[in-house]
Formats: sequence, C-alpha cells, structure tokens
Amino acid sequence: MIRNGFPIISTAQGGTGTFSKWSDGLLLYELEAGNDVHTTISDLEKDVSAAKSVQNGERSIFLSDIRQLRHLSRDKQQFISKQMPGFSTAAAALVASPLSRIVMNGFILLFRPDIPTRLFDDPEKAIEWLKKQAT
Repeated sequence: MIRNGFPIISTAQGGTGTFSKWSDGLLLYELEAGNDVHTTISDLEKDVSAAKSVQNGERSIFLSDIRQLRHLSRDKQQFISKQMPGFSTAAAALVASPLSRIVMNGFILLFRPDIPTRLFDDPEKAIEWLKKQAT
C-alpha cells in the first residue's frame, strides 16, 4: 500500500487494530471494527507493544484512525494517554462525528497527554498538522 507516494515499511497487529509505519515517518493506527466494545487493558498493552515494535525504538508522529470507535472507558483513556509519549511525539485522531469529537476533546482535557494532541475529521489535514509538529 502507498499513501501519497510513501510506502509502508513495517506493520504490526495490536490488540484492537493495526499499526503501520510509513517511509515518511508517520505511524498510523487503524481500529478494527467492533474491537472497542470489549477492549481490555491487556488489548491496549498489545497495541502499545505493536506500536513500539514498528517504531524500532524511535518516537514519531502518530495518526490514530478511530472513526469506528463507539466507547472507551475512562481507565482505558487514561492508560492510552500515559503510553502515547513512549512511541509518539505528537498525536492526531480521526473522529467520525460531532459527538465523538466532544467525547474525545473531554479525554484530551481530562487526561492532558504529554504530547501535542488534536482531533480531525480530514486525514490530510491531520497529517499536515502532524508534519508541522515534527519540525
């Protein structure tokens, strides 16, 4: 697969979705449909391991496609916010609806990730913002 001329250089399956490292440095997470409802901390630990494995010990910009996300409990949100700085320098999440945006903005305000984090509905705008964070 190629995204705007950049091929995938590495992929790993996590507990809830797939992580892909692109040749331009972007780390992409794609939630698999239905994997959010019964997600456990163990699933999220597998996600973190997958993210770190495709990064080869590096940190980079991170795009999380969670447009299919329906629910994520507070303890799991807190776990994610603490783990993201271990594999990313900035994070953008793709959301599908105004309600998702409200919920995820609450997550950002409540848990204040240690890295720049923003929500988008347009993947290209998210990537553009992430690229600015990388410089």
